[in-house]
Amino acid sequence: MTVTSLLELSLSAAAVADADGTHRLISSTLEATRAFPGCLGVEVLVDVDEPAHVVVVERWESLEHDDAYRAWRRTPEGASQLGQLLDGPRGSPGPPRWRASEPAGPMTSLLGGPAYPAGCTVQFVAAPRDVVLEDLLRWRSGLGQRTRVVDGPEGELDEVLPGRSPWRRELLVAGGRWTAYLNDGLRGGDPTASAVVVARRLGVPHVVAQHLPSYGPGHAATQLWVSGPDGAPPLMLQRTLSATATDGRWAWHASGAPLPFEDLDRYRARRIQDRFDRPLLLRYLADLGITPPAGVSPADAVLVEQIS
Repeated sequence: MTVTSLLELSLSAAAVADADGTHRLISSTLEATRAFPGCLGVEVLVDVDEPAHVVVVERWESLEHDDAYRAWRRTPEGASQLGQLLDGPRGSPGPPRWRASEPAGPMTSLLGGPAYPAGCTVQFVAAPRDVVLEDLLRWRSGLGQRTRVVDGPEGELDEVLPGRSPWRRELLVAGGRWTAYLNDGLRGGDPTASAVVVARRLGVPHVVAQHLPSYGPGHAATQLWVSGPDGAPPLMLQRTLSATATDGRWAWHASGAPLPFEDLDRYRARRIQDRFDRPLLLRYLADLGITPPAGVSPADAVLVEQIS
């Protein structure tokens, strides 16, 4: 049975004033949490009326996984830096925890989840995997490119998709109406990769989802691109949402007609990073009828590798 832990933080006035710095520190701290074995996902909630009140929601596969994580955080290696953001010491020995009374909704290790950095960018093509694979190979053959196809490659996801430039590997994962496409580009994948070409050739809808947690000197991104036969040429885009940070400077971009399910009030948030985050991205994917895989085992996927 899954376990949910809630960590309530009371930020100091200095931490609230330095909103960008606080966000970067929390994001970098939680990267280790998301990567810890057994973590199913982490969300950060900020009180809309009292920004000093922050709640970190963690979901774990079991109480044992959560206990192991708490023990690691008490070691010098795992010590958290969040204490420097707080308004005085916390008196509680640990966050309250709840067991789920019924099965939890779907979550994914991709898009900045436990698989990070692999799978930070996932493309979805509205066609069966075999159809996508056949057209991808036909397109690459027409370009004079040689490829190797491996059904069920061995190794973990970060071994199959190590992240490099130029990237050479593409992974196709079946998922009902939608086929998930990943590649081994740097920082979790290239969002402009070949799946969009295949979708245009097939004349079917295509979605790019990206959540790249904060890294380096203040870089981060959460993006959603929706395209299809009814989109505007040449890219056939229908709707794009983008909250990105470069060297700590955030930028917001939205184009196209809003989708019926969008929470337009969110886009009025003062901080750009609060307008579009991972939970909202996953919610929008669900509204589009897309459920990202809870976890990706390469053994259940098809690998296409370009050969020199």
